[in-house]
Amino acid sequence: MTAPEEGSDSHHKRSDNSGRSPRPGPDFLYTDPVVPPQLENVGEWEADPLLVSGECAYRNGEFLYQDYVYDDKGANTTENPDPFWPEPTIQGLNAPTGNFVYPDDWDRYGNNAADLLEFRTRLGESGIQYRLTLQTMREPAVAAVAIGIDTGGESGTNEWGYGLGSLGELNLDHVVVSWGSGGEIVSADGSTESIPSSVDVDRNQIDVTTPLEPDDETWRHYAVVGLWDGEEKRFTQIATEPSDDQPGVSNGTNPPPVFNVAFRFDEPLLASTGEPNVGNPTRLEDIDPSEPSESYGHYREHAQANALAARDISEMGVDIDFRKLESGVREQNTPDSGLQFRLYASRFEFGEGIQVEERDNPSQNTSTAHVLLNRIQPYTVYVPDGYQPDGENPLHLVLHGGASVYTSIGKENYLRQLGEERDAVVVVPEARGPNLFYEDEGIVDVFEVLADALSQYSIDTDRITVSGASMGGFGTFKTTSMYPDLFAKAFVYVGDAVVALLDNLRHVPVVLWNGRDDNIVPPSGYNPTADRLRELGYRHELDEFLGFGHVTFSAYDQWGPIKSFFDGEYLGEETKTTRPARVTYRRIAEYEYPELDLVCDGAYWVSGISLADGSDEGLVDVTDLATAEPDPVPEEYTDSGRFPGKHVTIGTRWCRSSAPVSPENTLDVELDGVAEVTVHVDETSIDRGQPIALDVDASSEATIRVRSRAGVRSRDVPAGTSEHVVEY
Repeated sequence: MTAPEEGSDSHHKRSDNSGRSPRPGPDFLYTDPVVPPQLENVGEWEADPLLVSGECAYRNGEFLYQDYVYDDKGANTTENPDPFWPEPTIQGLNAPTGNFVYPDDWDRYGNNAADLLEFRTRLGESGIQYRLTLQTMREPAVAAVAIGIDTGGESGTNEWGYGLGSLGELNLDHVVVSWGSGGEIVSADGSTESIPSSVDVDRNQIDVTTPLEPDDETWRHYAVVGLWDGEEKRFTQIATEPSDDQPGVSNGTNPPPVFNVAFRFDEPLLASTGEPNVGNPTRLEDIDPSEPSESYGHYREHAQANALAARDISEMGVDIDFRKLESGVREQNTPDSGLQFRLYASRFEFGEGIQVEERDNPSQNTSTAHVLLNRIQPYTVYVPDGYQPDGENPLHLVLHGGASVYTSIGKENYLRQLGEERDAVVVVPEARGPNLFYEDEGIVDVFEVLADALSQYSIDTDRITVSGASMGGFGTFKTTSMYPDLFAKAFVYVGDAVVALLDNLRHVPVVLWNGRDDNIVPPSGYNPTADRLRELGYRHELDEFLGFGHVTFSAYDQWGPIKSFFDGEYLGEETKTTRPARVTYRRIAEYEYPELDLVCDGAYWVSGISLADGSDEGLVDVTDLATAEPDPVPEEYTDSGRFPGKHVTIGTRWCRSSAPVSPENTLDVELDGVAEVTVHVDETSIDRGQPIALDVDASSEATIRVRSRAGVRSRDVPAGTSEHVVEY
């Protein structure tokens, strides 16, 4: 029989009658993926989306191609790619290869109006039907799509018309053009016919029906997207500079007015004017940390940009077998392992397009932030060859640095040592843009990506690790501090932390790699982080590398010691702590986002922390004295090494105490700035069949709720030290 509760626990998220503590992380980690309008099927369309960019498939009598998102940068119109994306220029941003900039009228174009999300085709009763879904559609007639069709005959043309000109030796028999509310099909002989075309602004979808009858033939298709000039009835041409209704930047060239090209299956991960992104220099001295290589093409549009500059998209076509559509063949060639570029649907509606605004970041700097608003967001996933679909695999979460994006994972050894050799799935969120500092939309994206990965892959949730560089290092400390019970271990290089949040990392060992010559995160930036971890007695190691700058670690690409750390060879086991004898948690209102379902009010078997009146933060430190395990003894150590470069080491490890333990059925509770807290005693060593003693030291009056399967017992405690007894 369940005993009646004393007091209310209704504020506590995910509360039930089981007495269990909340599951780690935000609630949406445990919900099914959502289906936003862009992924909905209406009418005769019924195939599920692929959600893997750069892939195609036959499903349910439909052919589908999933494009990359935010790759609508057009042609490369200069020999030296410039980070002119979108206005104004971002200092230090890894630039796209394409140079196109949308018109200044953001309400119409949103810096993203010609971004193809998905291409579909099927056989209808009166001919071939096409459906194209755009990432952003703020108005129905802003963008236009053109589909070039080569039926295999000898009478084709290279001319697309509608201001597109020639895009290579394509031998087109038909060109289908739609501007949403209208459509035409032009044949090689010059004949033009109006065709049915409709637009759904809620779903960002354009539907076109043609009279073409392919029987069981295979026809080659090409597809491009640009902006539509309704007065001239053509694609809007690219000007020297953008204006309210004119895109730029032509840089004196005459590029085709195409922002996005479909059917790109061989896009480079990224390109670089300096050191290649895959492979290692033979010697550390070959790296000049003061001269990082210039890289571009990060949104998977490098090949597209150069093909458009050459006016030759002949390699960017696909053969569609209509016999397979007629017979309903199901065929998909997405590999089971390796790099993939997935899309997920956000639970939150922020708008459409790319918002450019000034924001304050945690470094107390005001910078130009680029916020990717759309419901459909990208992330990178690496699936190792040793992945076990029916097993439990580790997961490693990588948070990119400032001016980087979700594709910033191209280093060979990083993937091999921290992914492949550990049989770990590796995921890299976009974080809603290159420079949001894991605030607001940026931090919720991290947890939404984690939720999607957990729904797509078989993951051992006791072996989730996280790492990040620079801004990503700050994000690593932030995510682990918000929900420490989610993570086994953390690795931060060339990063620092909000020192006040470090209290929460009692059971998350951390390794820090920093360069003595780093002019972005110098010793004055990272030493306070290590000093605080040392003061707290938490397991950590700071390796300070001599002669290393901000980019040297990435350029050298050697992570063997971190693999050993994640594998449990030092500073704790490879699995996370689930039921510790002591829980320390500092709740800071500034670093949580209740409007985004990110409420950080406890961890492990402590939850429901509410702050005292007038307090912006509160600390709970609870020790289970009923355990038979002795408290670990922090031991400081120093060392030095030469791999992957000369470094000195200062750290703290835990040693097992030999002192005898005398268990007491007692909870030792320290409260500072806290009004209420819940302790879930069924997950401790406390025997609730016996009286439970509470030894309390509180900075102000507070309420302690002791929760178990037998119910809730509440005790109001005064400021100062006091003793209480709870009985069931």
